[in-house]
Amino acid sequence: MKTFHGKQSVKDKYIERVKAHAKADEIVQGSYWENGKGCAVGCTIHGNDHKKYETELGIPKEIAYLEDTIFERLSNEEAKDFPLRFLEAIPVGVDLSHVIPELVIWQFEDKEHGLKNIKEVQEDKELCGFCEEVVALYKRELQADTPSQDEYQELYKRIDRAGARAWAWAWAGARARTGAWAGAWTWTGTGAWTGTGAGTGAGAEQHTALADKFIELLASSRKV
Repeated sequence: MKTFHGKQSVKDKYIERVKAHAKADEIVQGSYWENGKGCAVGCTIHGNDHKKYETELGIPKEIAYLEDTIFERLSNEEAKDFPLRFLEAIPVGVDLSHVIPELVIWQFEDKEHGLKNIKEVQEDKELCGFCEEVVALYKRELQADTPSQDEYQELYKRIDRAGARAWAWAWAGARARTGAWAGAWTWTGTGAWTGTGAGTGAGAEQHTALADKFIELLASSRKV
């Protein structure tokens, strides 16, 4: 899948649309698309069907779900700028398949923000083990040794049996590759990743860092 279907004109169309919504202060959190206002996804496609990112923008729906969740976890000020940052960062005609694996790995291993550096995670050997299994599968994706759906599904089931609430990050990371995308990225707002709320305290710093890393990875994507 080529971003913007390989056409600068497609990218320009959606950038101008989002700019217009931003200028009119119509980018809002907590609502997909209603009365000319909406979230990052709503103001981009004028609706709530994430699959339209694929047909209209040439962007995988998984990336749209992730944009959506990160947007909702940012402060109000950051959120208003995020949809435009997202679109402007993505080059025309590139492959975004590396973005999610690299982001999952970063969120666990990063020296400053990584889960593995949190004392509670380090002390919970079972949780840490599940996280490492999730990361190992995504690393295989980056090495052109793509795990099967069954491998993700089996890991997801094992984590789920251990308790989805307790293992929120690892559970959702494994679930993400089973096709259950609608709620797959809620781990970005769970207590398992230091921040429990949007726009405040430690949570705000973590979500800002996640948003910045997401933008960085999008911008680094390579042409197909």
